[in-house]
Amino acid sequence: MAPLLRTEPDDLRSIITFQTSPIYEMMLSLSALHTPSPRHETWAEHVRSDLPAELLEEVDFLYSRFENGVLLLELAVDYPDHHDVPGFLSYVEQMSIPRFLFYVLGRLA
Repeated sequence: MAPLLRTEPDDLRSIITFQTSPIYEMMLSLSALHTPSPRHETWAEHVRSDLPAELLEEVDFLYSRFENGVLLLELAVDYPDHHDVPGFLSYVEQMSIPRFLFYVLGRLA
């Protein structure tokens, strides 16, 4: 049986990469918090009990208006450092309305 992990270079290795992204992890976790699947209901209840009400209201506001946060995922596409969550939040806060709309709606048209 052939190994599952290829070590020799090939054409796909130059175009496919896997990276971690705390930014996407945060956004997906907030989505699971906002609309938990049955599997995550206990986790969501636990997390909601530890978070400030103001933050939960903001998450509910954003995630209920943007397809449970799916439309927000594009915001991180061009952000250079996916390990810099505070920097990403500042980047979004300072984003112009036209640019925000481009990321949230423009790529879907």
